[in-house]
Amino acid sequence: MLVFVARRVEAERVGLMAAVRDSDEADIEHFAGLPALHLARLGGTDARELLASAFHTPLDDSVRERIVTEACGNPLALLELPRSAQAAQLAGGFELPDVRGVPHRVADSFQRRSAGLPAETRLLLLLAATDPTGEVELLWRAAARLGIEPGAAAPAEAAGLFQIGTLVRFRHPLVRSAIYRAATPPDRRRAHAALAAATDPLLDPDRRAWHRAQAVQGTDEDAAAELEHSADRALARGGLAAAAAFLQQAVVLTPEPAARARRALEAAHAKHDAGASDVALELLGVADTGPLDALPRARLGLLRAQIAFHTRRGSDEPTMLLQAAKALAPLDAARARGLRAGVRGVLPRWSARRTGPRVAGGGRGCPRRPSAAHAPPAGGSAAGRTDPEVHARL
Repeated sequence: MLVFVARRVEAERVGLMAAVRDSDEADIEHFAGLPALHLARLGGTDARELLASAFHTPLDDSVRERIVTEACGNPLALLELPRSAQAAQLAGGFELPDVRGVPHRVADSFQRRSAGLPAETRLLLLLAATDPTGEVELLWRAAARLGIEPGAAAPAEAAGLFQIGTLVRFRHPLVRSAIYRAATPPDRRRAHAALAAATDPLLDPDRRAWHRAQAVQGTDEDAAAELEHSADRALARGGLAAAAAFLQQAVVLTPEPAARARRALEAAHAKHDAGASDVALELLGVADTGPLDALPRARLGLLRAQIAFHTRRGSDEPTMLLQAAKALAPLDAARARGLRAGVRGVLPRWSARRTGPRVAGGGRGCPRRPSAAHAPPAGGSAAGRTDPEVHARL
């Protein structure tokens, strides 16, 4: 219908523009003879510049290069991949592929192309999708452990699903997620187990620990402890998102309640620091159900108050922070003092947000003066305390 209209607007003062992928040869044939502008893929330098304009949070070099590689010069992918991913998910591959942002069109296309492929070819595709590094040698080592021959790649390459060159590249940057989520849980565990066995424990212990953990069904203290060590190494190199991912998975694998509560608390702190406060609150709920000593319990209350203060900006968040500081004071006096100082520093901004817009005629920068009807009641609950009263408690 679009082509039919395009060929019949020559006499009208109407402009019509359409876009189509070069790979969709059947669609391109319909536009033969019409003026066309062919857009090439972005080069590496332009791709990194566009990515930087779309995502302002600092990225690990490996994460940035993997996004550029998977986008294959596609400007839309470079813009949308960072926007659809939470900061905590940009963890250098130490997160599971996410299918939530995969359009039905991409998933359906994958299903059609893969339906007739041999079983070992589908398993090879799953291995490639499970490994975020794109390392060809690692893929073939893992494939050998599953009895997959090199010839298994040919049908997938002929179907246009991926290419194996210096790196493994998928046809579309979102196909990797669709492949992983379309697989059954037992096949995913097989893929992770093969990749763990094929990964050198000395050269890449963290990647090995991650794959080993994903291959576990149930709980496994040894695997959880390995993830905790990987989190320590990630924190030492400044990888907050990776450390948070390691600790979150360690919580899932920990069989003993006290150790699970301790790891959940550490994971919550890491997730909050990495910008995933919603996940941090969920992990605090896990930590809250386990046995905790006085100091970890006080730290739990403090983090919960900090998240509430930064996300809700209600009337009783300062009081929550002060109560957390009071509980922490006999256990960690230095941290409690720092907390009071922090509340004192941000309280003016918090008060300004509660006050709302300035009123005309009140002078530049003058806060709105509350009327008697809107003035907070004296005394009573924490929600009714005035800002001076909160200051006095600091």
